[in-house]
Amino acid sequence: MKQINIEDGLTPEQRKTLKKLIDVLEQFRTLDPDMPTQTLLSFLYCKVLENEEDFATVRMVAEKLRTSSSSASRNILAHTEHNRQLKGGTMLVETFENPLKRNEKVVRYTPKGERMLASILSRLSD
Repeated sequence: MKQINIEDGLTPEQRKTLKKLIDVLEQFRTLDPDMPTQTLLSFLYCKVLENEEDFATVRMVAEKLRTSSSSASRNILAHTEHNRQLKGGTMLVETFENPLKRNEKVVRYTPKGERMLASILSRLSD
């Protein structure tokens, strides 16, 4: 990865990119003002994996996050209908048992999750 020198301040393009990133992070804060980074990333990795592998599983997300399956499961659970405290989750994803591998949970975006991703990609491409 190329090292960027910002000692002399940000270029206009860097400032624009940074503002886009902040805008996306703030969009996640509207769902949960205290959302941990791993929880945010678990949502994004689900789509990356779906695109690369045709589907995403909790175990695959754990590998991307470089964490345990149980930790990834908790982070994904925050994006389902009910989080682990049985409070309302973000409802951006749903999970279901893989019928071919019963000990595996498959994760997919809900329509709300698809709209969230479309909004994020739109903000980043402006």
